[in-house]
Amino acid sequence: MSVLQNPADAVACSVELSREAQRLIDAAADLYDNDDYRARRIATGCYAEARPAYWTTASYHAQRHCDLQLSANQMRLPNALRFSLRPGDDFLRALDTLVPLNPGAAAALSAAYAEYGSFVPDEELLERRVRRMLPVR
Repeated sequence: MSVLQNPADAVACSVELSREAQRLIDAAADLYDNDDYRARRIATGCYAEARPAYWTTASYHAQRHCDLQLSANQMRLPNALRFSLRPGDDFLRALDTLVPLNPGAAAALSAAYAEYGSFVPDEELLERRVRRMLPVR
């Protein structure tokens, strides 16, 4: 029986991923001074389920960018952009507010940048977790 087939092991793995997510989100929320319970809960769930998980550089004053982070954790990133932003909004600037918490999120974010004509490597995007970017307010 593989680790993934044993329910007890799967639960233990999920709990460990949740703890890891909480540590990453604690650090990102401290770094960007923007803790939010709802965003934290959704991002932790995504991370624990090995789905792309994001934090944001935005404060609550930049509501559309905060909404983008929530949407990106609940749907594919291209759909989240269309759902959260309006025509004419600066999509590249919006992407700049997302902080990928795991490699899946970094890959999706890199692909979104490429769709809008920019190139940002996954590794550089993952650095947003530990290196402060300029906040969008």
